[in-house]
This record gives sequence, C-alpha cells and structure tokens, in this order.
Amino acid sequence: MSSLIIIDHVKEGVRLARENRLPQPIVDAIEQHHGTRRLNYFLAKAKEQAEPGDEVSERQYRYPGPMPQSKTLAALMVADTVEAASRTLGDFSEESIRGLVERLLNDILEDDQFSQTDLTLADLRRMRYTLQNVLKTVHHHRVDYPGFEFGRGGRGSLRVLPGGAGSGPVGD
Repeated sequence: MSSLIIIDHVKEGVRLARENRLPQPIVDAIEQHHGTRRLNYFLAKAKEQAEPGDEVSERQYRYPGPMPQSKTLAALMVADTVEAASRTLGDFSEESIRGLVERLLNDILEDDQFSQTDLTLADLRRMRYTLQNVLKTVHHHRVDYPGFEFGRGGRGSLRVLPGGAGSGPVGD
C-alpha cells in the first residue's frame, strides 16, 4: 500500500500542476523526475511477504514515467534520488558519500533510465562530482561555537546559552 502512495505523488503532482496552469516544462519535470524507476525497497518487501510460488509483479513497483527526455531532467532525477537517499546516511565521510552517489548513479544507469537523453560520460562524471561535493558541503562537521547549542533541540534548532552570544555589548 505504501508504494501506491509514493507512486501516486507523481500523478498528484501532475494533476496539481495542470490545475494551476503551470508551464509544460514544470509538468514534464514532475512526470519525469522518477522516470520508470523501481521502488526496490517495496519490491523486496513484497517478495519477502509473498507466499511460496506467488509471483510479484515488478511493474506494480515502478513509477509510471516517462523516463527523462533531456539532460536537465536526467540531472533532476539523479539529484532528487541522491538527496533523498542521503537522508538515510549515518556516516557522512567522503568515502560514504562517494559510495552512495556511485551506487545510485550505477543503479539508474543499469535501469536504463537515461536511454531517451543525450547524456555523455562527461555529463555523468560532472553530475557525480557535483553531487558528491554538494553532499560533503551540506554534511560537513561544524565547529562548536562557545555559547551556542546547534541541533540539540531538533532539526535546525539554535539555542543561545546563558552568558553566551548576545549577553553583553558587541565586541565583548
């Protein structure tokens, strides 16, 4: 059931885009940003829960597409996939980030999602390099600043501690 909700976000997005008369390139991006990719997690779960001898249709665990039709929409697919998967990383080391980006890009390539674009190997190398650097930048270790607690009260929270920044005149 959860896979249906996830797949449906594309259809619902297209409906909303058309209802709100968004330009066709935006509608195309919504339709193509997942291509016809497989929802591997849900497919594996369905196979695991299937009765012996029952066949699980992979088609039920694929986005409706179409596949990306341009370099730009292929890059959107990769960026969206990498961003979503990066949220599951516990280790943001350079090796972990590189492995994640490589694994996802290879999975998309093996699934033939770029076959309707004119992407080159140079384009793929640029995407890989750029996404690795973006993730390293976003997830780098921060220096602890005296008087502040970053992230200890939930995502994006900042708490100024008593006697911390802002407790005296500027320049103290």
